[in-house]
Amino acid sequence: MPLDIIGDYDDRVPATTSPKICYIEVVFPNGKAYAGTAFMIYKNLALTAAHCVYNNSRGGFATTVNLYPGATSSSIPYSAYATNILIENRWAESHDIDEDWALLTLNSNIGDTTGWEGIAYSNDYDVAFLNKMVRVTGYPGDKELGQYTHRSYVRATTDRRLAYEVDTDNGQSGAPVFDDSGYAIGIHNGATGVNGIAYNCYANINKDRFNTFVSKMQ
Repeated sequence: MPLDIIGDYDDRVPATTSPKICYIEVVFPNGKAYAGTAFMIYKNLALTAAHCVYNNSRGGFATTVNLYPGATSSSIPYSAYATNILIENRWAESHDIDEDWALLTLNSNIGDTTGWEGIAYSNDYDVAFLNKMVRVTGYPGDKELGQYTHRSYVRATTDRRLAYEVDTDNGQSGAPVFDDSGYAIGIHNGATGVNGIAYNCYANINKDRFNTFVSKMQ
């Protein structure tokens, strides 16, 4: 995974710890372990990036996905684990970067304790977000365990991904992307670019994905 900080300066700052945002530890079938970010969207559902939990070269689906909502270097107040992982077929087949999202079903209704993020979609991403600000909050691997955040501009859009100037680093993959109303509108992926623009990107929570996620809220 590439270093994801964009530009000459790192403008990330410590965030007030939210129990709705989770530090995750993942183990793949080949034995390799990684860390990332996820966020609660319902009492037993969380979202993360598909590349955090499925990778063909590492054996496919992660065998273990542990979530630690609101974790810090001094406190692990909650824990849960994924019992099911839903991804788009195109990610499984070819790691299509347009489909870098995953829905995690958890072993417990931990969201009843932590709360969860409201999710939203737009019918026109150019109008709604182009040259507007968004915010990413997650668990970077280059910092002491805790949540960091940065807010900056969206510079390119498609119906599946947006590119932005938000600073992140490895470990923040899977973090929520918030609009100015505080809704989670996407899942942070990394420095993959859009339409040849080499910025950080996130997978939109577009209408189809929104409907998929809501259909699992039972």
